Amino acid sequence: MAGQPIFRGQSASVLRDKNRFVLPAKFRPILKAKNHGNEARISFNKSPQWTCLIGYGDDYSDQFAEMIEQEKREAREDGIKYDVMLRKTQLYNDATVPFDNGGRFVMPPSLLRAAKIKDQAFFLSAGEVILVWAPEQLYAMG
Repeated sequence: MAGQPIFRGQSASVLRDKNRFVLPAKFRPILKAKNHGNEARISFNKSPQWTCLIGYGDDYSDQFAEMIEQEKREAREDGIKYDVMLRKTQLYNDATVPFDNGGRFVMPPSLLRAAKIKDQAFFLSAGEVILVWAPEQLYAMG
């Protein structure tokens, strides 16, 4: 979405008490600005390409229907089959969790398993989203 703040930088967090990770301080105000009502929450989804998670605010999820239509047009132009239901399932099965003033949040266990995150998470900015990696998975990418 034009004019929206973007994420920049990287940071790491270790699993803390009560099974919580800490969202990097520089990402918190950006996420709040991206959410309706300036709410302190983040949505996560499994990356369809890599063994990591994608973290984002409402401004990104508000674009899901538009993204699907664009992908359908591109697939049609390229003569490639496009599975709309599969893509909807990938996008709309995200998990949204609140974070407190200290950035602490609980990551759903199913997402931790999907991204192979154990006791460390590496947050890597990717413009309008954040990629959340297990350090070993990111390292294996080269």
